[in-house]
Amino acid sequence: MFLSFGCPYCMAPNSIEVDPAYDIDQQMIQDCEVCCQPIELLITEHDQQIYVDAKQEWE
Repeated sequence: MFLSFGCPYCMAPNSIEVDPAYDIDQQMIQDCEVCCQPIELLITEHDQQIYVDAKQEWE
């Protein structure tokens, strides 16, 4: 499954492929597809919905 999020640096749309069986409650770093800045991602689940929280790496 793919989740979309906005880059916290340049606001460009990005996406990440998530495997619900393994990636829930995981924290990871992914570079923005446009500006290449490092984005800290937190994958969570709430009420059977999967969410991605994106913030600047050192925020």
